Amino acid sequence: MNHHDVVIAEFVDPWEARLARHFLEDYGIDARLEDAGPDRHLTGEGGRVVRLIVPADDADEAHVLLAEMTEEDHEPEQPMEVRRPLWIPAVALLVLVGLVWAAVPRFLWPWILLAALVGFLLWRAAGPRTPRD
Repeated sequence: MNHHDVVIAEFVDPWEARLARHFLEDYGIDARLEDAGPDRHLTGEGGRVVRLIVPADDADEAHVLLAEMTEEDHEPEQPMEVRRPLWIPAVALLVLVGLVWAAVPRFLWPWILLAALVGFLLWRAAGPRTPRD
């Protein structure tokens, strides 16, 4: 390490370290990564650590940019909507129908269908009411 370089962060996750390096490089700061070395294992501090190193002249700006980067990671501008693909419940329903079809004798089918219809109607009747315009 050059005596004019400064370690501004250490990462356990190498992907996170690369992301931080690229983030700083996008802002014109020459950053590089360096393995913390085997001496860390001897001290009992755990797994591999990657250091993020920048020139001493850019250290203050790099600290500010990394702080902004971590704030952006924790506060997304728009919350992401998590949606299950349509094929997942379709396949689950198909498997369930196939298992029931194979396990239940034919003479019980009318009674099962009647119980399912009554259960559905009771579920709809007990559901929350929304005001209608």
